[in-house]
Amino acid sequence: MPDPTVTIPRGGRVRLRINSRSGRILVTAEERGDIVVERGDARVSTGEDGQVLLEAHGAVEVRCPEGTDILCGAISSRVEVRGRAGSVSVSTASGHIEVEEAFAADLRSISGSIEIKRCGEGGCRMSSKSGRLSAERTMKAELSTVSGRMEIAEAAGPIRLKTVSGNIEARLSGAFDASASTISGGVTLTFPAAVHPRTRFRTMSGRQRLDLAPGQDCEVNVSTLSGKLEVVGA
Repeated sequence: MPDPTVTIPRGGRVRLRINSRSGRILVTAEERGDIVVERGDARVSTGEDGQVLLEAHGAVEVRCPEGTDILCGAISSRVEVRGRAGSVSVSTASGHIEVEEAFAADLRSISGSIEIKRCGEGGCRMSSKSGRLSAERTMKAELSTVSGRMEIAEAAGPIRLKTVSGNIEARLSGAFDASASTISGGVTLTFPAAVHPRTRFRTMSGRQRLDLAPGQDCEVNVSTLSGKLEVVGA
């Protein structure tokens, strides 16, 4: 088996790709100059472009430098990224995805919840057919699911949220455009009280509430077939 430790050239951009069929995947981004497999059976190699490829067999734990771009593909795995990463892309058929901090994130699971604590200027994209989607703090964001609840605690950029069945709740920190739609469920968007949005409600059967003075600060579109629609001030 190749040496499970790869030293990163000084000043080089780090890109780590992990492939695994099953088992928990834990990646910790921290202040260090190498990539090391701490636990698990994995084959490590380095491509001509400097990308580090890790082929895992079962559960694996990896440590890498802060700011590393992480690409992870799995069939049935729980994936967790700790520390401050660069761009993070995770795709799994079945399993929970959790990211602590990333410059940008593209997180996809067919069946499993997805959550991110902090996402930077690159923005956040989440997609799941069945599972809860949540972000604590993000810039721009695009979330979609067939069946599941959506929550954004703080968005500092435009957001687009869509679900077939589930409630949507998001708090925006400024006058950012927002679009949120669900077929069966409610939508609540919260803005600072000083924001004056141009708001459009669309519903077949549901209560509508707007307690912000109308204006042109931003575009807000919310829709549901059955459920409450709220655009409110903090």
